[in-house]
Amino acid sequence: MAAGYARALKRVPGVEAREWYLWPRLQFWHVGSRAWGRELRANARHQGATTKRTDFVLDKWGVTLKASLDAVEEALRFNADWVVIICGIGFHPDAVVFLRRAGRRVAAIFTENPYADENAAQFASVCDRVFVNDRTSLRAVPGSIYLPTAYDQEIHRPGAAEPLEPCDVRFIGTGFKERVRLLSRVNWDGVDLRIRGFWPAARNTSIWPHVGGGEFRLTPNEEARGYYAGAKINLNLYRHDGPPAESMNPRAYELAAMRLFSLHEDARPETREVFGNSVGYFDRASPANLQAQVMRYLNAADGLRERMAQESWEKVQGHHYDARTASLLAGIDSPVRLAVV
Repeated sequence: MAAGYARALKRVPGVEAREWYLWPRLQFWHVGSRAWGRELRANARHQGATTKRTDFVLDKWGVTLKASLDAVEEALRFNADWVVIICGIGFHPDAVVFLRRAGRRVAAIFTENPYADENAAQFASVCDRVFVNDRTSLRAVPGSIYLPTAYDQEIHRPGAAEPLEPCDVRFIGTGFKERVRLLSRVNWDGVDLRIRGFWPAARNTSIWPHVGGGEFRLTPNEEARGYYAGAKINLNLYRHDGPPAESMNPRAYELAAMRLFSLHEDARPETREVFGNSVGYFDRASPANLQAQVMRYLNAADGLRERMAQESWEKVQGHHYDARTASLLAGIDSPVRLAVV
């Protein structure tokens, strides 16, 4: 998501944007703190002192603060008007305070709504602008602006990748327990189901043989598009470990933007508002209904899935990062220099 916004911002005339990634800094401070702690403990023991394993080691908030403070320095070097933080709750709020003391304005785009609304509301209190990716969170996060998810037009477009691992049904995403329960209660006999992502909860279940190579890792968008293109049906499943949500996830936009047929949980009102009947739906409370819808579309008359995919592609135009970036800039008073964190 951060890369999609960064690329889109760089395409806006008159706006200079620079991206800065928190994750490598978190890794640096975590690994570096542990190594430095080992050396200091060894020196202390050499001098006869008693130490614990955690002595001289930064805790997770110390690591987060050190990594986030690097962004303060970068924003000042770049002389940014605004600092845009993607997935704000991973950034230390003290660093936001320091940025604002230095005269920089700070916006946060939250990406885990509504599951982390309480944390988002706390973080929002130190920002100038905040954006949420589920419209139900407008009530939970005071002063927030709704900014839906999107697709990256540089990655998600028809024919962007050669099909990989042809199959009947595919799902790429995290194996939350509710997803494991749903898929393991479906009879997949005779259906080539392929799953990719982080799925340790699927061990010792009926779907474990369908998890790609037993791999426990995220699948980058550039890689996922080839696997999506290889499936007759791509499933879109949602999380259900928090408050009820209404808005679509990025996967919904991405599959349509690639002109691929998709079968969605009928759980988010926004899906029908955007796509109507150009995508398939199933009742997540009924594994039998999911199975029935899979067989319906696998056995559909020639061209039905392709016609629906074409219609969903037409409906998703305008839901890309360029459009979302225009909304972002309108919400932060059209700055000239931005640092994207």
